[in-house]
Amino acid sequence: MANQPKSYRKFLAGSVTAALVASAVAPVASAATFTDLPNDAHKDNILKAVEWELVNGYDDNTFRPYQEISRGQVVKIIARYLGDDIVTDGTEQFADVVGTGDTELLDAALKVRAAGVFTGSKGNLKYTDTITREEMASVLVRLFSHLQDKEDEESKVTDNDEAYPVHADNIDILSEWGITTETEFNPKGDVVRAQFVTFMVRAIESMEEVVTPEIPEVVGATALNLTTVEVELSSEVESVTAENFAIEGATVNSATLSEDKTVVTLDVTGLEYGFDYEVAVTGVLVDGEEYDLGSYEFAAPAVADLWNLEVTSKEDVIIANGADNTEVTFNLIDTATGEIDTNADDVVLALSTTYGNLSHQRVTVQDGTATVILSSEFSVKDLEAKIDAQIIEAAGDYKYLIGEVVGAHTIKFTPAEASDVVDETPLSVVDAESNQADRVVAYFDKEVNLSDVVKTNASGDLLYTIDGSTREYTKAELTASQFAIASQVIVNGLKISQGTDVKEIRGVRAVEGNAKALEIILEKEDVLEDNKQVTVAAKIFTSNVTNAVFNLTDARVPELTSVAAEGMNVVKAKFSEAVDAATFKIDGRFNSDSFDISFGEFNVVTGEDHRNIATLKLNDNYDEDRTVDSAENNKTLAGYFTAGSHSLQVSNLKDFAALSDRNNVGTTQTLAFNVTEDTSKPSAIVDVESPEQFRVTFSKNLKETVVSSDVALQVYDSEAKKWVSVGEYFDQDLSELLDVTTYGDELVVELTKDWTEIYKTATTNENYYNDDFRIHIAKGTIANESNGLSNDEINLDLNYAGSALNTPDTVSPIISQIDEASVNGEFIVTMTEPVKLAGSTEVPTLNQDQTKLPETSVQFIGKDKDGKTVTFDGTVAGYSESNGADTKFYVKWNAADKTPQTVVDAGGSNDWTLVVKSLSDDVGNTAATVTKDFTIAKTPAATPSEVDFFIETVEGALDVDTNNADDSVTITFSEGVKHRGEQHDATKVSQYQLNGQSLPVGSSVAVEDNDTEEGFETVVITLPDGTLNTGSNVITVNKNLTSYDDSVLIKEYEKTFEVASN
Repeated sequence: MANQPKSYRKFLAGSVTAALVASAVAPVASAATFTDLPNDAHKDNILKAVEWELVNGYDDNTFRPYQEISRGQVVKIIARYLGDDIVTDGTEQFADVVGTGDTELLDAALKVRAAGVFTGSKGNLKYTDTITREEMASVLVRLFSHLQDKEDEESKVTDNDEAYPVHADNIDILSEWGITTETEFNPKGDVVRAQFVTFMVRAIESMEEVVTPEIPEVVGATALNLTTVEVELSSEVESVTAENFAIEGATVNSATLSEDKTVVTLDVTGLEYGFDYEVAVTGVLVDGEEYDLGSYEFAAPAVADLWNLEVTSKEDVIIANGADNTEVTFNLIDTATGEIDTNADDVVLALSTTYGNLSHQRVTVQDGTATVILSSEFSVKDLEAKIDAQIIEAAGDYKYLIGEVVGAHTIKFTPAEASDVVDETPLSVVDAESNQADRVVAYFDKEVNLSDVVKTNASGDLLYTIDGSTREYTKAELTASQFAIASQVIVNGLKISQGTDVKEIRGVRAVEGNAKALEIILEKEDVLEDNKQVTVAAKIFTSNVTNAVFNLTDARVPELTSVAAEGMNVVKAKFSEAVDAATFKIDGRFNSDSFDISFGEFNVVTGEDHRNIATLKLNDNYDEDRTVDSAENNKTLAGYFTAGSHSLQVSNLKDFAALSDRNNVGTTQTLAFNVTEDTSKPSAIVDVESPEQFRVTFSKNLKETVVSSDVALQVYDSEAKKWVSVGEYFDQDLSELLDVTTYGDELVVELTKDWTEIYKTATTNENYYNDDFRIHIAKGTIANESNGLSNDEINLDLNYAGSALNTPDTVSPIISQIDEASVNGEFIVTMTEPVKLAGSTEVPTLNQDQTKLPETSVQFIGKDKDGKTVTFDGTVAGYSESNGADTKFYVKWNAADKTPQTVVDAGGSNDWTLVVKSLSDDVGNTAATVTKDFTIAKTPAATPSEVDFFIETVEGALDVDTNNADDSVTITFSEGVKHRGEQHDATKVSQYQLNGQSLPVGSSVAVEDNDTEEGFETVVITLPDGTLNTGSNVITVNKNLTSYDDSVLIKEYEKTFEVASN
């Protein structure tokens, strides 16, 4: 027996006071009595109910214990028990109660309906009718949340088969809890007043009693720093103050209680680093009483525990040529947050390195960060430069860090001839290789990302295409089934060719353990020829094409490595490499006409590669007993294995190189596999997405697609006491009421007619929330794909706790999220519930108040660079999801010369508001206007492939009179540099080295604008007199320097220049 309690069933807390429960221990002798109290087991229970103010007598001082109790009297008793905590706002009154003039009944009827204890029959309470014992059982189970199936108790009731199915389980529950002690329950009998009082009292007394409150204890204390201590309690308290806490040697200034009331954060003064303390907690309120909660020892953190000096470098390997360089960054990390301590200023670090040259030996931390440049030194062997940093000067609390907090980092110097850097372009192909004809591994001169060769949208999301569609998609726009058929949008000239034959690329993925490599997978129809030269080319962030050439030689033959069954009708064969074809035989009997073969594919979205897997799915030609002489002797199911051991033979196994090299054919192999018996049948669960849309998820993949005729929508006929079809119940032809669409292992069931049409709400004033519904799938309708077994009868309750069918839907849809789509100017809007879009391909279910769906309009509102509000019209471009949820749709601004994007690019605000007007949900609630704030990013600055940033010229000059004038070096870049304090500010002396050394003390750097283009392109370095050599000099620039528009420095960063003598 399985009882599923509804969430609306009443819990004890807040409804029956502790005093009421305590008084349930024994009868109260002083309670009011009646002249006709029975001398049986009911007497004490009646006395208790009177004392608890649950029941009243009649004016003639009688109780009339054996008079049949009416439904209205039951409702009043339950309402007294529920008290005034029940919210009845929005609850519809039972139709037959209206106008009775009985104010208590009117109030009680609303309460029991709001609590879900009474649901009525077609909107009526039927308050004058008697209540049967089986109906009473269901009422009590709905009322008391603790009344659920007891696994360790068995029902003593023997006549449960006489009860209606909807009540039978609830009768058993009353027996298991001892609320009824009878073996013959008499489900159809009417309940008398004394019996109902006894049932009610026993149900109350069966609840767990609250004896004494749990007294919390101090279970932990932690000093996060010198001013913050967290105290952890074993359970919640009411409130705390600083006076409740004492720490010897320190002062507690304030105490803040966490939201769950179990953690107290103390603001303290007087703690010292590394000392031990004890916090005592006294006088804390728990349930109105003060308690001492104990004490707990803790240690103030050591200085080194609070801060960490993190040292990182832009690159971990540079060339040992004396010119290559990289940025080294020092971050003071607050260990409590894991973030940079931006309050750390004027902290001085002493730096040293075992090899190479640092632009500074001392550097000052500002906002928690400092940066220097490490230049390599020449070497014919690998060197490992160890950079050490420690704090040597600081003020305030940071003074405790002096000599205590240190950091270190290593950078490898690689000899020039051993380096894989063979080209000065920003990202170059330096090598390539492969031993499989369907793929190539390309190696680059520096770390490479998928986004370097795959197109992205403005947010950096990779883009994909699908055959037959001209649209480009982000991952969020694709369904799982589309992942397997998508290809990446390849950019930046990535190309694989053999001679003039350029191969079609399916996608790329990272190579594990090598950040400078990418694996490039070709389409199966366009693989490489074996034993032939291959060229891999690309032009990434530059107009220069780089390439690598190798000879493909695949001398390996493919092998079968494992075989495993999945369910009872699928077997998967795994191979040593990607394969193109093979011949299969099962158990030495069954050939390819008995199963369908599919070879795996490379999934460009997830990066999973299944080209080394073949899947064999049995069809009806596979029948292990098909040689028997009669059908009745055939004991096996066609299309399925019998449980136990089987074998798979693989012959003529070919990899992709075998398409051009006949030597790449594997030998015949046979491997055994085991099939485990599976007797599971398909079941299902349901999610009510809206009153007119339900999503059914099956526990198993189904053998055949479910159609509308397989699914029935049923309503409970409370008069006939049975479930019937909606069409029969409403006496309407609703044969085409449901539209059933399959999405993978899910069904979306949608009404093709609005509830207001079905109920004729305009005249009956009734709607779906007046009845209970379920989805019914008859026994044997569907079958488990993996074993062929059909389902038992499936009934899915559509009125579960929290279901949208339980109450009127009076809330209009709201925008919950906006995401950028793959197309510029297009966005994906996610709503809180399914919505209807005018003009979509779906036929709308209009309610009786609608003649047509409202036309939804879209506007984008933001501000331009002058702060003026600007508004752009847009359009709805259809649903974006393909699972039938109808909660996501595209919106886009209308094409024009001026758009929100051009406003942002011109300096306008990034903050925008999307306004969607006249949007209707499934039941016809139409939002006049819904809005959502979102951001539009500025179009990224041009990449170096469009505007190159490099050193054009370098000129040096000596002083003129050898007295007061300075030497100078003038560097002219191809475009303007940064000069306003940014990380790559070109006016920082640390960005340069002269003749292998840091710029001397007294050097300064200025910028000039000597052309008509935007930005300051000229850098003038002023040096102390006598710094430059007559003749040849070398200036080295930080190779990570970026221009004013973030273009990366390319080409040479070490330049030789001549200085003539005066």
